[in-house]
Amino acid sequence: MLIKNPHDILQLGQIIDDLLSQRYTSPFVKFISIKEALIETPDGVAWTLDGEDGQVQTKVKISNNHKAITLVK
Repeated sequence: MLIKNPHDILQLGQIIDDLLSQRYTSPFVKFISIKEALIETPDGVAWTLDGEDGQVQTKVKISNNHKAITLVK
């Protein structure tokens, strides 16, 4: 799910309302299905992974490893 950065408080309110109401056809919310994404930004983005500090990164690769592990019951 990608959420467009709001330009003002009214757009932020609309995004929150759309998400809480499960209106995923909003122009501010986009669902995409991907195996991998590469995000590059000149300013850098602060990341966290499972609550751990990921520091500021200018290039981040995100992969969806479908069925990467098997859980035993």
